Amino acid sequence: IQEYIKANHLNLTKDASGIYYQILNPGTGTISKNSEKVFFNYTAKSVDGTEYFKEDPYTIYSDFLGYVKPEGWRLALSLLPKGGKIRVVFPSSLGFGRNGSVPFKGNEVLDSELQLFDVNTQSEMDEILIKKFMQQNSLQLLKHSSGVYYQILAPGTGTAIINTSATITIAYTGKLLNGKTFDSATADKPLVSPLINLIKGWQEVV
Repeated sequence: IQEYIKANHLNLTKDASGIYYQILNPGTGTISKNSEKVFFNYTAKSVDGTEYFKEDPYTIYSDFLGYVKPEGWRLALSLLPKGGKIRVVFPSSLGFGRNGSVPFKGNEVLDSELQLFDVNTQSEMDEILIKKFMQQNSLQLLKHSSGVYYQILAPGTGTAIINTSATITIAYTGKLLNGKTFDSATADKPLVSPLINLIKGWQEVV
């Protein structure tokens, strides 16, 4: 760790727990308790240069702080006010130990950046991500009372109201906010399903 810090000109403080850290953004929220649920994103690489997770603003990890693993992450988040960002380098004993954990190899010293969001619930976190996605993609979406954001691209001329007991025939593309397509159906091979069997968001918007 000392060699890594010196070679990369890092300004890290050693905590009594064994982690080395630098608060990149102090945040303005409170310090989380172990019994609180935390929402954060992260990067992870080993000091030998292996990059495991790049920064992805739309991939969020959430758990009660006391259950966050690896231990190095939990210790770092325990020092950080909500809304802040921290860099942490920690020994393998506070990471995944000698046996490792896929994709991490055993006995690896890890370097991570953690961004902790100032939210308490999943719905608050979702709202932040949706609004960020809309802004970054210049989308003009309406918010439905259910929480669904939508835009009618073509109004159609068919039946105005479809209830959840109806069977629908639909072509669609489902993507994560980071752009990755996770499912789709084409017009020549559409999905045919009772609406009630599909996700709640679809039931609301259809």
